[in-house]
Amino acid sequence: MASTKWNRGANGSDSFGEEGRLVTPSDTTLLDPIAKSVVVTDATAGANISVLTTGGSTIAFVGVAVGFIVPYRVARVNSTGTTVTSCYTID
Repeated sequence: MASTKWNRGANGSDSFGEEGRLVTPSDTTLLDPIAKSVVVTDATAGANISVLTTGGSTIAFVGVAVGFIVPYRVARVNSTGTTVTSCYTID
């Protein structure tokens, strides 16, 4: 499994992301390191994003807009079910 490089401690100013990277959606490749979250940075109206959480659940968000942040730790952004044009990790 991909590594988690950030602390799961209490929320605070140090719990915000320090890095980010462009995500290429895939139905097989895990993010490495696993992301604190993913933010949508480009999308057409009514775009969708499907993620695999670190807990193993696949969750699809329908009709998202630019600025939407997935409220889960993300192990993978799935290609199937994702129509957003661009998204970045929050690491």
